[in-house]
Amino acid sequence: GTVLVQQTDTAGNTSSSTNLGPVTVDQSLPTLTITTDDSTLATGEATTITFNFSEEITGFDLSDIAVTGGVLSGLTQDPTNPNVWTATFVANGTAAISIVVANESYNDVAGNVGVGDSTSINSTPVANTSNFTVNEDQVLTASVLTNDVDVDGNSLVVESFVINGQSYLADSVVVIENQGTLQLNANGEFTFTPVSNWSGSLPAVTYTIADGQGGTSSAALNITVTPVADAALLQVTDAVSTQAGATSITTGANGVRAGEGLSQTSLEQALGLTSGFLDTFAAPEGVLNDPGNINAIDGNYTTSTVTLNAGMSVGFDWQFINGENLVSEIQAGYNDFVLVIITAPDGSKTTQLITSSEFLGAAVNGNGKFNFEATQDGEYKFDWVIINGLDSGKDSQLNISAATITVNGVTYGDMVDLNITAAVADASESLSITITGVPTDALLTAGIKNADGSWTLTQAELEGLSILTPVGYNGQLNLTVTATTTDGTSSTSVSDIITIDLSSTTNTVLTGNDSPQTITGTDAGDLIMAYGGNDIINSGAGNDVIYGGIGNDTINAGTGNDVLVGGKGNDTLTGGAGADVFAWQLGDQGSTTVAVDVIKDFNSAQGDAIDLRDLLQGENSENITDYLSFSVSDGNTTINIRHTGEGSVSQKIVLEGVDLSSFGADTQAIIDSLINSGNLKIDG
Repeated sequence: GTVLVQQTDTAGNTSSSTNLGPVTVDQSLPTLTITTDDSTLATGEATTITFNFSEEITGFDLSDIAVTGGVLSGLTQDPTNPNVWTATFVANGTAAISIVVANESYNDVAGNVGVGDSTSINSTPVANTSNFTVNEDQVLTASVLTNDVDVDGNSLVVESFVINGQSYLADSVVVIENQGTLQLNANGEFTFTPVSNWSGSLPAVTYTIADGQGGTSSAALNITVTPVADAALLQVTDAVSTQAGATSITTGANGVRAGEGLSQTSLEQALGLTSGFLDTFAAPEGVLNDPGNINAIDGNYTTSTVTLNAGMSVGFDWQFINGENLVSEIQAGYNDFVLVIITAPDGSKTTQLITSSEFLGAAVNGNGKFNFEATQDGEYKFDWVIINGLDSGKDSQLNISAATITVNGVTYGDMVDLNITAAVADASESLSITITGVPTDALLTAGIKNADGSWTLTQAELEGLSILTPVGYNGQLNLTVTATTTDGTSSTSVSDIITIDLSSTTNTVLTGNDSPQTITGTDAGDLIMAYGGNDIINSGAGNDVIYGGIGNDTINAGTGNDVLVGGKGNDTLTGGAGADVFAWQLGDQGSTTVAVDVIKDFNSAQGDAIDLRDLLQGENSENITDYLSFSVSDGNTTINIRHTGEGSVSQKIVLEGVDLSSFGADTQAIIDSLINSGNLKIDG
């Protein structure tokens, strides 16, 4: 348009109008474009923000700029281009990043108000360390995205992960040797399955997430498996022990006339002595009036078996009553004497003369105490021999007390094996065993006795563990066995009760001779020794100990918890009701032909056991298959025995009506099952 200028002074005089010519009026609104040097920022990162105006503006400062997700500073106008302003932005991760200049926040030099603008910057997502704990043998399922953050609200995914320096794409399944299996999916969910019984910390897993807008972040996934103590594998077997009581034997066998006992030859054979051994045995020193030799027309013996540990002492009180008491008999007679033959666990024999009856005067009878200290661990056999030297019809008598066992100056009665096995399911765990219920005057052969009367043992101390009972103790002991496993700070206990039935008896001693005969026991606890001949033995009720001796014997043990030793020959054994032990001794096996013994009623569930500890030589749990093999035919199992572990079979035991193949798939499995259940006893 055209602009006319007219002036007026203070007096009101007006000038004429002057035409200034055409004039252009600026009515255009200034505009703004905001740009950023970076499209994505992580917390703490900085970028330059540029404000590019369409024309020079006025009245623009930091207060005109609204900022979220960071701090804007250093707003400066470009000295060479006044339309351009710059500032520095630093992201702080508190919110989505936005930079806004509102409309009418500034003016151009003509006074026109400006038009605003805005921009946003993608915030890098924040992956935070994830720590997870799971118990041993448990599967862990969780998500790593639970604590990860994206202030822009973008959906996050796992792109990849790294274990032990090896990279894997999401959804991969990784086997970590000896520790477990990990699968980490794109949606953040993962599953870790630890190896059985493993505990500890998994190598750090580094995973990377993405927001789909170019932002990524990485963090650690830490997995710890807490040890949990598994319940111990605990097994106990109840025990029955009948301690032999006082025993009395005479040179004349029970049930026959005096002078018809065992001959010298039979005694030497039965006791495993060389022929003529008794003739050369020296008499004890003392006031004697005799030729100093033996010609045994009459004799007898009885056997005591005692389980001892090296260093323990066993004691027997004895009384010897001489059948001859005339001076003329003494002066003209041969030695009447008592001899004990000791067989050690390794089979070695020693002999000790207890007394001789050919003393003059008041020394005709004798009494005393026999003590013996063990040098080996295991079962000792004491064969007490009484000899009537060349005197028929004049029987001497030997009375023997029940055995007592002395440990560290304290005397006990019976020693009973405690069949306890305990093991850990996880090699990383430790195991301790506590036994309560032990009488105050009893003793365990291993472990530490605590102030409260309980006993603490290690796993190794369970091997061969026994309890020494008070002298004359009768009744039942209930011992509580607790096995505690510990793994780290975790512990688990499992308990079982072992019941021990103890009884002490005064044995009825029934003996045979070298001829076939029938021996019938009593309802008490009998000690029956049949010696030679093909005998029939019916022991009746009670907890009996029966020795068949030489010959093909038939033994019917009746009711009670009995011990049956068939001896040399082909024997038929019936244990009857109760937990019976069928035992074989070295020498019972065949020499030129195989010995075949038959057990008519072996019952594993009833607690019957086959005891081969004395027969087998050098066996242990590692080489036992060299000694034993099994065959099943017509529902019967035959145990084939090589008593030295080599050569041909020397002994067979037939279990009628028993199929041992149900105990295991092979020989070793069958043997292990029998041993673990207490139905088979071997050394080692």
